Amino acid sequence: MSGDLHLEVTADLLDAIADRVLARLADKPTTTPTQLTTTQAAARATVHDRTIRRALAAGALTGRTTAGRWRITTTDLDAWLERGAPTTTTSAVTSRRVTQPRASHANRPTGADAIAGRHA
Repeated sequence: MSGDLHLEVTADLLDAIADRVLARLADKPTTTPTQLTTTQAAARATVHDRTIRRALAAGALTGRTTAGRWRITTTDLDAWLERGAPTTTTSAVTSRRVTQPRASHANRPTGADAIAGRHA
C-alpha cells in the first residue's frame, strides 16, 4: 500500500515514551503551595473559620486577598500552627455569650396581665 503510514507500537516503544514523560515530570517543580480559603484552612487546622480570619487580621497568620477573599498557603498555615496557634474548635453554642434577664424585668407583668396593665 503506497502512501499509507503504518506504525507498529511495541512494548519497547511504549516504555521509551513513558520514560521520557516521567523524566519531564520529574524536572517540574512540585513544591507549589496550595492556596486555601479560610474555610479550608480552618478545617485543616481544626479551628473555626472566624479564628482564621482573626489571625489574618491581626497579622499572626500570613495570607493574601484575591477578589476580596482571603487565600492562605499550606506553608503559611503550617508555620502558624507550629508557632502555637489554637487547635481546638468551640461549638457555636458554647462560644455565644449567655445573658441573664435584667432585674428590672423580673417583676414585669406578662401575658394577659401585661395586656390589661395589671402588676403583680
